[in-house]
Amino acid sequence: MNRSATMLFALALAAVAIPGASRAQTPEPKDNKWTKEATKFMTVASLKQKPEEATPLYQQALGSLQLGMQQDPSNAKVWLLAGEIYANMGQLAQADSALKKAKELYPQYAQEIEGAREQAWLKEFQKGTAALDRSQTDSALAFMRRAESIYDQRPEAQLNLGVILLNSGHADESTEAFRLAKVRLNGPLMAKLKPDDQAQWKSWDQLIDVTVAQVQGNKGITAFQKEQFDEAAVAFAKALEMNPNGRDYAYNGAESVFAKVNHMEEARRELESAKPPKPAELKKMDADMAPVYQQLIASAQKVLPFDPGNTDVYIMMAKSYRGLSVAATDPKEKAAFQAKALDALNAATKMPFEVTGLTAAFGDTSRIAGKVKNHTMKKGDLAKLHVSFLAMDGSVLGVADISAAVGTPDNEEPFEARTPTKGQVAGWKYEIVK
Repeated sequence: MNRSATMLFALALAAVAIPGASRAQTPEPKDNKWTKEATKFMTVASLKQKPEEATPLYQQALGSLQLGMQQDPSNAKVWLLAGEIYANMGQLAQADSALKKAKELYPQYAQEIEGAREQAWLKEFQKGTAALDRSQTDSALAFMRRAESIYDQRPEAQLNLGVILLNSGHADESTEAFRLAKVRLNGPLMAKLKPDDQAQWKSWDQLIDVTVAQVQGNKGITAFQKEQFDEAAVAFAKALEMNPNGRDYAYNGAESVFAKVNHMEEARRELESAKPPKPAELKKMDADMAPVYQQLIASAQKVLPFDPGNTDVYIMMAKSYRGLSVAATDPKEKAAFQAKALDALNAATKMPFEVTGLTAAFGDTSRIAGKVKNHTMKKGDLAKLHVSFLAMDGSVLGVADISAAVGTPDNEEPFEARTPTKGQVAGWKYEIVK
């Protein structure tokens, strides 16, 4: 069983150009003595290089505005400036409240409020990325959540939250963070990006799909290790649905059903040898096993487009058809299942070679490795494979052609191939070259 590695997002901050909104004719709130005084302190504070020098000035500005809130509470500009000051001081809950009040009083401030929120978000996000660079994940998590508390339109903080939570073992929370990130990656900000930044966001969107599928795949592995084979099969099926080019999800799903079949067959053998015989119970078990055999056939067939040299797949199908033939009561149906079982076994045994132990790793250069096991070829003959590395949509991002000399019959010879791949690799497949 193959466990997919957790991937880490390396995020670059994309610049979102938000066009100015058209102004309504409602007069803009006028300055009063408190806003004028606050603006003076804010201007001086903005020139200071050190936060400790700016903070007293922001506090003085805020003191003026607090008087304005009492004396002229319907003046939206008082609340807008207060929100900006609170944000600059890192008091995000107060900033959020003040900015909401400003928008309530004067909706035409939406553009300024959006900008103030995004600037506050940016400061917290940058603190979070700096913490990640120092491997301070708890601090990074806190900063990213603070960023989200003031502005919830950009995807970058949610992407990083998804990675942090995934790497700390909170898979469900991670999946929700990635879901929110996908909504934003495909939201209204996308159209406002430059083409290069749009391409970056699209790549993140694909990477989320690959990563969330890995989360499901890892759930499947955990369930399989606990011998919870039904849960494992469901998890791998979900992973394959999310990433239809994930060969490991298809194979691990088939393995999960195969393990369930083996347990059921063991129980059937015990029942079959019971004394006195229990024909009614045996008949019921055969009925229960029939859909599981069909499930195994369907699961095994999903592996073949990726991994046609895998004889395990044909053995799974042969086992299933044999089990169905045992339970069948109609002679024609029994014979048909027996014939299909024989066909599957012949497909496995008549292969000139089989491919085993496949592993893959993806990146700017992607790698695939495994072994070829000789069945009927002469020692030294070449087993040839054409490998394709696939994007989420099935397009080919890179290819590798493998020619591995086989050893003596039943001997396994290793192979490895690397090739440049441009883009987010979601999976792989190979063809046997005649």
